[in-house]
Amino acid sequence: MTLDEKNTYLKALDLNAFKELGAMHVAYVREIDWLGGKHFAVHSADGSPLTIVSSRDSAMTLIQSSDMEAISLH
Repeated sequence: MTLDEKNTYLKALDLNAFKELGAMHVAYVREIDWLGGKHFAVHSADGSPLTIVSSRDSAMTLIQSSDMEAISLH
């Protein structure tokens, strides 16, 4: 399954189905304003915050190095 196919499948899920996918295997990145600057928060599939980093690239690297699947919500 391609990344686009995965994203299409995941975007179609309702909130409960998304949460049941496995909070320890799926993560998403959200841009936030933190301490007056632009940062990126990494969240597990159930919405639990995992960490805050200074760049989207750092967030994606962290997700991949944690053997998690990154998804796009937009």
